[in-house]
Amino acid sequence: MPFHKSLIPNDLKHITNTVGTEKDLLRNILELSREIVSLREDKEVVNNILATAAGIAGAERSAIFILDKKIDPPDLYLRAAQNLTAVDIEEKTFETSMVMIRQTAQNNRGRIYS
Repeated sequence: MPFHKSLIPNDLKHITNTVGTEKDLLRNILELSREIVSLREDKEVVNNILATAAGIAGAERSAIFILDKKIDPPDLYLRAAQNLTAVDIEEKTFETSMVMIRQTAQNNRGRIYS
């Protein structure tokens, strides 16, 4: 069913865009870099990073977790998220995702999951 793009909220427009080529991906990353430099507020920067990362990955939600090394054992806490809440990450249905996120943080190696 066709729809007019003006009906889509700005924070969800990235879902309707698909990255077709490496050139598009690089263009999106470059645009994000330019926007980050021009932003003044931390919250605005974080929200922009989350929205752009979700758009590049084609994801409906995104999050930034911080590894707190001051506690023993070190653990993650949710710093910011788009379409994901602190309650969501405590749910049994998110357990597998949290295991993968913790493994990635502990191994200090990025991974791509599909």
